[in-house]
Parts: sequence; C-alpha cells; structure tokens
Amino acid sequence: MPDRPPLIVTVALDEAAFDWFQDLRQAHFPPHRNLVPAHLTLFHALPGDQEPVIAEALKAACRDVGPIPMRVRGPFDRVDVLRAPPRGWRDGTAATEIEAAEGNRSRLAAAQAADCADWLPHDLLLKLDRCLMAHAVEGRTPFLDPAIAAAAFRLPDGLKVRGALGKFLLRAWLARHLPAAQPWAPKQGFTVPIGSWIARQGRRLGPLVAAQPGVAALADPGRVAALFREGAARGPQASACWALLFYALWHRRHILGLPPAGDTFDTLAAL
Repeated sequence: MPDRPPLIVTVALDEAAFDWFQDLRQAHFPPHRNLVPAHLTLFHALPGDQEPVIAEALKAACRDVGPIPMRVRGPFDRVDVLRAPPRGWRDGTAATEIEAAEGNRSRLAAAQAADCADWLPHDLLLKLDRCLMAHAVEGRTPFLDPAIAAAAFRLPDGLKVRGALGKFLLRAWLARHLPAAQPWAPKQGFTVPIGSWIARQGRRLGPLVAAQPGVAALADPGRVAALFREGAARGPQASACWALLFYALWHRRHILGLPPAGDTFDTLAAL
C-alpha cells in the first residue's frame, strides 16, 4: 500500500485577514502557480499516515489557546524610498482596538467591534458611498441594520467562525435553503490589476509621482522614480507604488486644493 501524501498544516486566518492576503495573492502571484487560496504554513511535510495522531496533538495544543493576533509589515518596511520611517500612523487604530477589547469580549468580538468602529466607516463604507454616489445610486447594506447587527454581534463565536470559514451561521442557513449558492465554496475577490498597469506605465508615472509636493516631502524623488521604473509589477514594490500614486493624487486634490485636469497623467503633470 503506497504511503499517504504528506500533510500541510496552515494557520486558520480570520475572514478579514484571509481576504487581504487572498487579494494580494491574486494580484501578484503567477497565475499558473496560483492553485490554492492564500495561506500561512505552519508545518509543510508531516507524515500523512499519522494524521489522526497529529490532529489530536494539535487539538490538545490549541485547546487552551485563543486566537493569536498578528501584525503584518507594510510595503514601505521593505522599500527604501521614505526620508524617515513613518511614525504614529497606527495610533488611532491601536486606540480603537484597546477600547473594543473592553467589557470581557472574546478576541473575535473585540476584532469585530474594532472593525465596526474603524474599518467599516473609514474604508469599506466610504468606498461604497463614493462609488455609488458617483453614479447617483444609493446603496443598501442590510447586514448593518442595527437590529440585525446587534443580534449577530451577540452570537457565540462558534456560530460566527468555524475553522477558516466566517459567516458560519449564514453559510449553514444557505446550505439548507439555497444550496445552489455554494455557501461553502472559497471566497472569490474582485482584484483590479493595478500592479500590471503600473508596471506598464511605470517609466511615465514615476517622474510625475516623484515631482508631487506631497510625495517629495515624504520620500526621495530619485528613489520613487526608480521604484516605478524597476519594480512595480508585484509584491511590496507594487503596493508601495500604488500607495504613492494614490497619495499624490489625494494630496493634490485635498491639501493643495487643485481640481483634476484630465486623466491621471494629465492631472499629475498639471502642477
């Protein structure tokens, strides 16, 4: 009888973390090798014929251990373009997390409370409102109805997350009443190919972004131009290029008070 394939043990990520990693993987990982969802490997090649023993050992080791918070470095930690390391950029989020953890909440409930106080109004709902209002469309977010949100927040953690699956109760309800929705299927993102666009336009974009007053105050213009020219297709370089481009446009509009002047290139050129 042939040996069973080796086991790979990965970390069970919460849904927000998985979505973030999955979007990065879809954007930057070579398509011909992107065969599995984003994951963080703990053990790479445990003996497959020992799966029951390994499973029991892992259960025993994790029985009294709650979710472990992680911190992921940002793209500028690995890209040498800033004049000085950024400081204090996470202070507001950290304060929100501390406040959300009060009241004997579980770690999952505290993370949800922090998301409701910070991530939703400052990121997801902001993008939703801007995109819809640009087309005179008013959005609806039924899961954020106060009564529904309050009831869902009080649910036990095991009905919210089960293993690596979030929205567990909703998935289970769909599996019973609408199985065609495939509620247990992996989540699929809607990643925009920003990295490949910047890579194609890097030589043209780099000098324009580097010359913006807001960018020049924080980063070395020569290094910014070189970053766009040499390494904008994938990884932290692509993320850094996108952040610099977005910040240049934001600073021009909201700090300098200058209106758009055509497309991205025309706007950046119109100093």
